[in-house]
Amino acid sequence: MMRLHTILTFCVLFIQLDVVAQQTIKTYTPKNLKQENWLEQTIKANTKSKIVFNYNSQPLDLSTYKNLGVTFDNKNKYPLDVTVFVRGKEKYKEQFCRYIIPAKDTLLTKVILPRPNLSKENDWKKTLGSTFVLPYDMHPKWSAFDLKNTLRVEVVINNKYDHPIKVRLKQPQGVGEFEFHQHPTFDLPIPTVDKMGQLKSENWEGKVESISELKKQGNKDQKQYTQSEFSNIEYDQFGGWKNGPQLEATGQFYTKKYKGKWHLVDPLGHLFFSLGVTGVGQGSGTPTKNREQLFSLDHALEDVYSDKKGFINYYDRNLVYKYGKEWKNIHHEVTVGRLQSWNLNTCGAWSNVKPKQKVPYTLIIHPKLTHFGKVDKVPDPFDPDFEKGLRSRIQGVISRGHKGDAWNLGIFVNNEIHWGNDSYALAFGVLNEKLEIPARKEMSKFLEGKYSTIKKLNQQWNSSFNDFDSIQVQKVNDLNEAFKEDMKAYTQHHAEVYYKLCAEVIHEILPGHLYLGSRIHGKVMEKNEAIQLAAAKYCDVVSFNIYRYDVSDFKPLYLVDKPIIIGEFHFGFSSHGVWGDGLKYATSEKHQADLYKAYMKGVIEHPNLVGAHWFQWSDQPVLGRKDGENYRIGIVDVTDQEFTHLTDAIKEVSSWIYENQFE
Repeated sequence: MMRLHTILTFCVLFIQLDVVAQQTIKTYTPKNLKQENWLEQTIKANTKSKIVFNYNSQPLDLSTYKNLGVTFDNKNKYPLDVTVFVRGKEKYKEQFCRYIIPAKDTLLTKVILPRPNLSKENDWKKTLGSTFVLPYDMHPKWSAFDLKNTLRVEVVINNKYDHPIKVRLKQPQGVGEFEFHQHPTFDLPIPTVDKMGQLKSENWEGKVESISELKKQGNKDQKQYTQSEFSNIEYDQFGGWKNGPQLEATGQFYTKKYKGKWHLVDPLGHLFFSLGVTGVGQGSGTPTKNREQLFSLDHALEDVYSDKKGFINYYDRNLVYKYGKEWKNIHHEVTVGRLQSWNLNTCGAWSNVKPKQKVPYTLIIHPKLTHFGKVDKVPDPFDPDFEKGLRSRIQGVISRGHKGDAWNLGIFVNNEIHWGNDSYALAFGVLNEKLEIPARKEMSKFLEGKYSTIKKLNQQWNSSFNDFDSIQVQKVNDLNEAFKEDMKAYTQHHAEVYYKLCAEVIHEILPGHLYLGSRIHGKVMEKNEAIQLAAAKYCDVVSFNIYRYDVSDFKPLYLVDKPIIIGEFHFGFSSHGVWGDGLKYATSEKHQADLYKAYMKGVIEHPNLVGAHWFQWSDQPVLGRKDGENYRIGIVDVTDQEFTHLTDAIKEVSSWIYENQFE
């Protein structure tokens, strides 16, 4: 997610929760709802059932509300796992949210209702620029549907118990007044944030009122977290399972299939589950160009901290307030102690790490990517400059002391490569490139290697090319199955060369360290089988960024049995002066913690998943990072204060990771 978003990326938001068939057990219409208050249904054991509210004959108008709400009364002795979906005419614009309703509890569940994107001429957009989510619960998204014509609400109940359960619920309704339209012009104070980067127009429990508070908190954190150790007595010094099976101790991390389940093994030979967070110790800069008036600055900091040109990183500035001129070293020491206290045993991608830092870490490097036609952010592994850049960046890893370090779990290469929505898009783009492009030269070589003569190719493709170099997609008369299969085969070949090259160079220069792949995401994860097959063939661990509410039914498309690590996931909650929620959202801090625990339970039970890393360490700026994202997704806020509901959930998960490995 450390990248500029595209509509393609956001498609991952609206993928169905999972692929398990859902049986509709009841459909309600406005006509048969009039006489009812509480609705009750029985869900069979070990089934996923769906209750449908169909408004085709009489659309539900939600245009004046912030959320769609459904109230549940769980009279069972067990928690209730429900997901509420709402949409208009287009199914692909469906919005949904998952809830874990405690036993004997009543809960109003809410699904956030997004609005259409604002025009560039809108006063809020002209003032805030690319900031994603705006005040007054304004969530602009391309996927917004016509709220005046809400046509369908679905309630999916996942009963994983060996006995029936009863579901009591009320019919859907609008919840909370949508107020944004009452504020046609920007009406927040100028400057909009204080000198600590906090929103000035709101107050909340724990808001820092003065720099002196930060200094006191810095002294407290130093005393509490310096020289800390993992608080989980089941952990060894690396965070592995101290009291579990003893496997070979190699002094470095490796993978092992043990009793039918994939695992990481730590340097001491103990099974290791990677419980991590990305961007450890870091904050995001917010752009200032053309909106300087929104920001408050303390120029007294300039002698000890300098922002990048055109950006302000309030998180780093607040660390200067907390710790003074030596803030970097002190902050790193405190952060390692915090990770151990919360039982987080892995620093994910983009973290501030040091060799032998007493918490395992991953590294990520970014060799140059290019574009082919409409497919951007892809490697050209046939270009000698790509391998040159790959080797150069790995040498940078060595120069920082990470080669041979026992705490170095492994290395990612690139992030969320835009391979295309299917197994053909990349090949189409390459085929239409100029002949001097290395990948295009490889395409000719690839096709000639298969057909030997252009005549044989033309017979299969129903085409009339003079030679292999003259082929272009738009000149293919009929995009028949032979042509598409060849394009799919080239896509896999292209990806295999990339993943093989990365693996060989890493294993050559960094022997003993794991190659963790490229963090596959979105439509690639869902549909592009060719890429998954290539990654599975050469990566030590295949990495996916999985923004879902549940991974218990996650099934990769490839048939190769390999360990998998989740490089990113989160459930954001709009609070503490940050307007945005996240790629998957929660509606309270407790809900966020519940979703974290439910997600991680699915990860731990999955036979191929060996870890998962929360995105990210600190909240994004209220006024947005470079691409506009402004999500409240951190384990800490902009002033480096901990969100205890979430860290308590992490500690709870850590307490039952290993005891559940072989149930």
